[in-house]
Amino acid sequence: HLLGEALSEAAEHRKDMLTSDDIIAIAERKTNVPLHAVKEAEAEGLLRLEERIHRDLVDQEYAVNAVARALREYRSGLRSGGPIAAFLFAGPTGVGKTELAKILTEVQFGSRDAIVRFDMSEYQTRESIVRFIGAPDGSISGALTEAVLAAPYGLVLLDEFEKASDAIHNLFLQVFDEGRLTDALGRTVDFTNTILVATSNALSQDVLAALERGTSMDAVASDLKKRLTTVFRPELVNRFTDVIVFRALSPDDIHAIARLHLKKLANQLRDEKGIAIAFAEDAVSAIAQLGYSPTFGARPLKNAISEHIRSRLAELILRKTIVAGSSVAVSFNGTEFVFSVR
Repeated sequence: HLLGEALSEAAEHRKDMLTSDDIIAIAERKTNVPLHAVKEAEAEGLLRLEERIHRDLVDQEYAVNAVARALREYRSGLRSGGPIAAFLFAGPTGVGKTELAKILTEVQFGSRDAIVRFDMSEYQTRESIVRFIGAPDGSISGALTEAVLAAPYGLVLLDEFEKASDAIHNLFLQVFDEGRLTDALGRTVDFTNTILVATSNALSQDVLAALERGTSMDAVASDLKKRLTTVFRPELVNRFTDVIVFRALSPDDIHAIARLHLKKLANQLRDEKGIAIAFAEDAVSAIAQLGYSPTFGARPLKNAISEHIRSRLAELILRKTIVAGSSVAVSFNGTEFVFSVR
């Protein structure tokens, strides 16, 4: 079938010779899986993965370095069976675990849409396994297995993995090890072209305390991997490609994340509305302060930007105070945000 399609395309483009690259290109297009050898430009990108990830993620050097190493190993052909990678992202809420999973999806699979996300707190009972892999009589389709059958090249995000039942955890022993899972209808589901990311807040307070004492990230990660066996079965922990520890964010990190979010907003306004907007340093600092919570990390930042910046911009655009071609300067006077329009 592939050969026939390749010959048809060659005839359409009046090519005299069919090469292996032509067939590989068609196979890649049909499966959406990269089958070609790593070319020079792609190799350069793989070698600079950390730099690429840090364009969208502030700090978390340890986590970024670990995922970059795993991706380079996969694309260089050194991976031995199983999925592309299976990571356990551990650490407190709002520090970038889910954001790194999204960036990883974009880097590896070309789009942030190639992510399937599961809230594992919805799979706490043994009976919930039916919703995950389907019912033997076909009355219920499996949320996980159907998603991977439909899109075998992507990232599977398992949020709050520690909350899933032991029966669900046991399913992943085979997935992490062999890269496949049999659903309730007896179909083999292939995970060898997926990345699996499980997130967990388990023991995060212990991680924070150890880092505050000055313990190195390597030592904290090593200790956490041992102690996670009180949360997960040891054989499950050992099947992860890596257990990656995320640290709490500093005030400087929050400020940098606020600047990143505001830059994205500025780019959106420029590209979609033809509006130039600049944020004064006092405005960035105010958003960082309003959008930080010791409990939720940087998670409230988006709400702070929506409430204090986006809503005001929407109002000014609807009133036609701001139109295409306008330049807007946003500052903070100590009590409120000031929008100066030219």
